[in-house]
Amino acid sequence: MKKKILFGLIGLVVTLVFVSCGSELVSSNPDIVRFSTVANRSARMVSATSTWVTGDKIGVYTVPNSGDIFSSTLEKNVEYTAGSGGATTATFTSTTPIYWPNDDAAVNFIVYYPYSASVTTATGSVDAQLPINLAGNQTGKVNDLDILWGKTGSLQKSVNSGSNVAVTVDHKLARFKITATAGEGLTYSNLAGFTTTLIGAKTTANLNLSDGSLADVDTVANITANVQSGGTAVTDEKVIYEAIVMPDAANNVKDSFKIEFVDASGNIYRWEAKNLAALNLTAGKEYQLALTLKRKDISFDVEVTGWTVVDLGPGDAT
Repeated sequence: MKKKILFGLIGLVVTLVFVSCGSELVSSNPDIVRFSTVANRSARMVSATSTWVTGDKIGVYTVPNSGDIFSSTLEKNVEYTAGSGGATTATFTSTTPIYWPNDDAAVNFIVYYPYSASVTTATGSVDAQLPINLAGNQTGKVNDLDILWGKTGSLQKSVNSGSNVAVTVDHKLARFKITATAGEGLTYSNLAGFTTTLIGAKTTANLNLSDGSLADVDTVANITANVQSGGTAVTDEKVIYEAIVMPDAANNVKDSFKIEFVDASGNIYRWEAKNLAALNLTAGKEYQLALTLKRKDISFDVEVTGWTVVDLGPGDAT
């Protein structure tokens, strides 16, 4: 079986800006913080393109510029929604827009994607956290598992009111992209019907919203990869599978990590990472793997045994 693996950054960093409420409300009330997208979120997970999708949701926090970030949070987990998609820029609106502090206090804005109502509330020294679980079938779900996080510098109403607030976000997880080619005995249609499972990676964690770090990375479990839409043409006899995986850069997972392709008849085609020098999964990186899947040739050893003699006795033929 042909094996090849490439390592590289997944789209570097993504720049985001977003807008609250309608334009008529923004223009009539300078206290409303204005946001609008100005650049794309690269490595779009829902397809082979890099565009926002209508209905994408982000969560926004307004926090003081100094001191205990979440002990005196001004705005907590405010939901903003993309009103249009299909492009590298989008406008996000909210029914509960964020306002600049009346006392002109310096603040930071924290943004994460995708929005979740399950974010935990900060208590004492415990950070507000976004729970993450990558285990199970990621078919149709990889977009929502592409966790992004970013934070602005110090901003003030007197300086920044009337201008869009720009936030740079980056990928907090890693991605596997598997390009499978139909080899001897297989066709494109065979590959498209395979179930592809990533085995041996950790799947659960919490994202600390104050600094974007991952905590409590744990739970090794299987991940079923998504078949990418809008990818390689059928005539290329290739299928692209993709999955979001948990960063685990501190641990070399090559001895435990493998990918299994299972066809409708239960036949298994397996790739194992143990032949690599190392596999340290890192946030923001896409791990590309090109494989040619082949049916195994079946050979037969046939032994011809000697004849067994059956004596039928003497007789006459007339």
